[in-house]
Amino acid sequence: VNSGLFAPSGNVVAISAGGGKRFQATIAGIDVTGTATVSTDLNVGGAVKGNAGTRAISVGTAGSVIGGLQLWSTTAGTSYVQFGDEAGTAANHYRGYMSYNHSNDSMGLGTSGSTKVTVTSAGNVGIGTNSPSQALHVKRANNTATGIGLQNSERYYAVRSNNYSLVFSDETVGSERMRIDASGNLLVGKTAQGLTNAGFEVAQTGQASATQSGASCLRLNRLSSDGAILQFRKDGSTVGSIGTATSGNIFYQG
Repeated sequence: VNSGLFAPSGNVVAISAGGGKRFQATIAGIDVTGTATVSTDLNVGGAVKGNAGTRAISVGTAGSVIGGLQLWSTTAGTSYVQFGDEAGTAANHYRGYMSYNHSNDSMGLGTSGSTKVTVTSAGNVGIGTNSPSQALHVKRANNTATGIGLQNSERYYAVRSNNYSLVFSDETVGSERMRIDASGNLLVGKTAQGLTNAGFEVAQTGQASATQSGASCLRLNRLSSDGAILQFRKDGSTVGSIGTATSGNIFYQG
């Protein structure tokens, strides 16, 4: 008989099939491959568990057999992989988790007992929202400044929603560079509209203003040939200009 249930040694129960050991249970755990060494609670393929701790589920064989884990559900159900803290309240049993909602094909990542990141079936990623409308959608439930950071070895920049404005800042030096306020005005080098505030602004109406302390506010430079440097138009038609003529003379036309 080459198939059956037997006890190869003390405190060990094994099952053989086709002349080979296929299942083995010891006080250390369960081995579905039938190898002699079991160091995990459940070993399917190999006993290498990396940093998974002294109790783990090991699937596959390192360097040779690909492992996998399949979780089935109904089309309306949700599958979970949960990370629990010490025994206590029910919330401790799922302080961290990964979930897959089969009803809308979305995947969630939870920390501190609630979902923080959601990936929809369309591939949109939501941080703080489970219904992202853009490829990346970041949301806070309160009025705390919300943004994203872009950093390399040279510089760290941030874009954030803050006090009804979209703010661009250089976090390396802790300085704001530009903002679009709630009215749609573009502000560069300043945080509020007005000619008394140094900086450059373009109103949502199209009007531009520049203010600088102790220096010129606007510099216009034409290279190569002489001609108009500043042109004035009315309803799309030129009505006047200021420029340079021969010998560096300035002309006014219109």
